[in-house]
Amino acid sequence: MASRQGRVDSIMRLFAVFLAVASISLVFRADALALGEIEVRSMLNEPLDAQVPLVAASSSELSTLVVSPASAAAFETAGLELTGYVAGLQFEVVPGASPFVRVRGRTAAREPFLDLLLEFSWGSGRLLRNYTILLDPPAVAFQQVAQAEQSQ
Repeated sequence: MASRQGRVDSIMRLFAVFLAVASISLVFRADALALGEIEVRSMLNEPLDAQVPLVAASSSELSTLVVSPASAAAFETAGLELTGYVAGLQFEVVPGASPFVRVRGRTAAREPFLDLLLEFSWGSGRLLRNYTILLDPPAVAFQQVAQAEQSQ
């Protein structure tokens, strides 16, 4: 009976060591890339012009950061459609005091909703982030501004 208890104790100690090692590997790095919400600066029937703030990014992450639409397989797995418009978007990492990723369309966005599944890759990591954009028609956007100005 004592040998059985000894084996149980050994297994418990081994399990405790395993949990300690596993928890150490889960510690988040302080310099991990963090993304803000997308800021859209264009309207329907205009080329997309948007920015994704890089809330936390080290200089080494910025220097190696590449942004692109995710793969067709990733879109399919997420239940989204990779459209030709999204596949043709251009991305530019803009460093500085408040770094961001500029997202631009080459042609006018004709659909009011865009599902962007973006892949952010840098030297030590990779991140997929989904953004759903609603593009207002120009008349609606101008009407909202006029109403806001009248209420002041």
